[in-house]
Amino acid sequence: MASLKRLNSSFIALQSIGSEVSLHVFVQVILIGMLASMIIGYYIYTSSVFFQGIYLQLL
Repeated sequence: MASLKRLNSSFIALQSIGSEVSLHVFVQVILIGMLASMIIGYYIYTSSVFFQGIYLQLL
């Protein structure tokens, strides 16, 4: 019973550490996702402008 209690307290400690780590990872994933979406949006915008220029020249 004592070992179960010790296991439970270590699990709670691990859980609190894990929640902090997951929060950091979550924030990093959000920041990386925002950066990636900005880059992808920029490429889509520039490529659409580029293709519009080609299309207008073809007309």
